[in-house]
Amino acid sequence: MKYQLLCCGSNGSGQLGVGNVDDHNIIQKAGFLSDGKDFITSKQPISIACGGNHTLVLLESNEVFATGSSESGQLGIDTQSQINRFLKLDGLWKLVSCGWEFSILVSMDGVVYVSGLGLKGELGLGKTQTRTTKLTPISFTFPDMIIDVKSSMNHTVVRLANGDFYGWGVSRKGQLGLTSEKVLWTPTKLEFGLNPSSYTGYSVGKDFTVLYGDSGLKFFGTQDKVQRSIQENTVTIKSSKVLSMWTSIHILDGNRLISYGNNSHGQLFPTKTGLPFKEFAVGSEHGLALTNSNSVYAWGWGEHGNCGEYSETENRDEVTFDYLNKIYEGDNCIAIAGGCATSWIVTQLV
Repeated sequence: MKYQLLCCGSNGSGQLGVGNVDDHNIIQKAGFLSDGKDFITSKQPISIACGGNHTLVLLESNEVFATGSSESGQLGIDTQSQINRFLKLDGLWKLVSCGWEFSILVSMDGVVYVSGLGLKGELGLGKTQTRTTKLTPISFTFPDMIIDVKSSMNHTVVRLANGDFYGWGVSRKGQLGLTSEKVLWTPTKLEFGLNPSSYTGYSVGKDFTVLYGDSGLKFFGTQDKVQRSIQENTVTIKSSKVLSMWTSIHILDGNRLISYGNNSHGQLFPTKTGLPFKEFAVGSEHGLALTNSNSVYAWGWGEHGNCGEYSETENRDEVTFDYLNKIYEGDNCIAIAGGCATSWIVTQLV
C-alpha cells in the first residue's frame, strides 16, 4: 500500500515540503526524501504536527519526517537552517507536537525530547536552557506512560495513562490550570480543580486549554470571545471531540460541528450546509471537513492559500472564507490535518 501526502497554504520556509518556498492555494504533493531521492511512503502518516514555519509527520512505522525552518533548531537538525522536502529524523517515536518555534517528540520508551527555541519555558528544560538545535531529552520522570501530547504557540500539555495532566510553557493567562506562576519552566502536574479522569480528551488554543468529556466542557485560560460564547450558550455538551484554533473552539456534537469564539475571518463553522461529513480538522485560524465522497472543504482565514482559491462570487475579500470551499476531490482520502495556515490531506493510492 502506498500513501500520498497532499498540502496547500503557507510555505515561506518550505514547511509544505514541496521543494520550493512559495505559498500555494492549489493542492500540491509533498515530497519525502531518502538518500537524496524522492519516494512515496508505504507507511501511513498517522500524525501531522505544525509549528509556525515547520512541520513534523509521524508514520505508522514510528519514523518522523521533518521539513521547513530550523533557524531556531526546531527540526533538531543543527546543520541546516531550512529544508523544503521531508527528511527523516533519527530515532523512533510514538507522539509528536509542535509550537511556534519548537518541537516535542516522545520516544517509544516514553522519554520527551525537545528542540528549538523557548524563551518562556516552551522547551521544558528549565530557565537556563531556552534553545537547543539537537533533540534533547527532558530530565523529568513522569509517573506514568504519556498517552497524548498537544502544543499551541507557547505551551504544551501531556496526558498520562492514569488520567493526570502535566504541562510547561507560558501559564500567565491560566492556560496551564490553577497556578500563580506566569511560566512553568519544567514539566509540572497541572491542577484544574476537578477529577481529570472524568474528562476523555483535551485541546489547546493560543492562550487556553479545554478539557471535555461526559462531564461537559471546562475552559482554562483567556480568549474573551470563546469565554463569552460559552457563558451565553451554557455549553454542557457531552462531546467526543473538541478542536481548538488559536482563538475559537469547535465542538463535535453527534454529526454537528458547533463553533464558539472569534469569527473575524470566518473561523466559525458555516452551519448552513447539508453536506454529510465524516471528519473535521482545524489549523491556527481555519478548518477542514472531509465528506463521505472523498471531497475536502476548507473554511476560515485563508491568507496564505490554505483555504484554496477564493471565489469572487462567494468571498467578501480574498482571505475570508466564511463558506465551505472545496480544495480537493479525488483518491481515497483517509485523513486531514490543519497547521499554521497550512492544510494537509493523506490519500491512499490504489
